[in-house]
Amino acid sequence: MDVLFGSLVALLVAIAAALYLRRLRAQRSGDGNGITDAMIQLIEDEGRIELDEPEPLDLDHIREEESRFWEEEPWDEPEEP
Repeated sequence: MDVLFGSLVALLVAIAAALYLRRLRAQRSGDGNGITDAMIQLIEDEGRIELDEPEPLDLDHIREEESRFWEEEPWDEPEEP
């Protein structure tokens, strides 16, 4: 029983270490959510940073979908016998 528990703990530690190293490697190469060395250099040189910005929201479409949602029949009304 103790050997099984120790093996399980060792396996979990190995998985956690592999995930940590993968995340660390992605951050260093700029593939992660962090900023890259080029971004830092741009901030230092020009005082700005270029980011991929999402498209602006289509507020009319959002309002239409919201009104359609609220006009639908409620899902959780109890059925009458």
